[in-house]
Amino acid sequence: MKLVTNATPSVQTRARRWWHNKSTGRLFALAMLACLLLAMVLDRRCPDDTVAPNAPGATIIPLATHDPIVAKLAQPVTIETGLVDESVPYYELFNEHGQRVDIPPKLLARWAWHESAMNPRAARYESHLGQWSRGLAQFLESTWREWAAAYGYSWADAYDPAKAIRVMADYLWYSRSVVAKPGMTEAEIAGLMLAGYNAGPGTAKVKGLASVNASVRAKIRDTLQYAGYE
Repeated sequence: MKLVTNATPSVQTRARRWWHNKSTGRLFALAMLACLLLAMVLDRRCPDDTVAPNAPGATIIPLATHDPIVAKLAQPVTIETGLVDESVPYYELFNEHGQRVDIPPKLLARWAWHESAMNPRAARYESHLGQWSRGLAQFLESTWREWAAAYGYSWADAYDPAKAIRVMADYLWYSRSVVAKPGMTEAEIAGLMLAGYNAGPGTAKVKGLASVNASVRAKIRDTLQYAGYE
């Protein structure tokens, strides 16, 4: 015969139960803390894609190798006519806005290739200016805000290739209107127009091609050749 009692647990038993409950709680709390720390680490390693991808401390995430933007880099603007053909990324946009502002579309496309390698997510820190440039056309924030305001574009819109090409064409049109002087050839005007894109139209008007460094002058010569000026 089994004797059943209602005796209360001993002090030792109660102590074991208390310690078990506390230990379970501690383990759960430690597990939650570990998950939180892991989430923080992963968040720091995967920055918001609206932040410049090569910002200090950011993880650089290259485009996929099958992306057509990368695939076309080996053959940038190499056509015979004034229009950009369909082998070039965003060719319809370059053609549309080049004709709109009366600038050869392939000049726009070639210059964009020099600025960003046709990567709409490109970003670069301009240390001498203390500013970032971004997008297909590599606009500085101050210049972008000035010229994109008419369209209601935000700074984040500089990453949008359609918007970047539109504003790029507008700014080159303005640069051309500033640097052009009577007696200059079309090639001279186009060269200073591109220098103005880099150094500022006013500076290019005063200093000419000396307003930009040798690397930029080489890009200008290459762009003029592709556009049929030379």
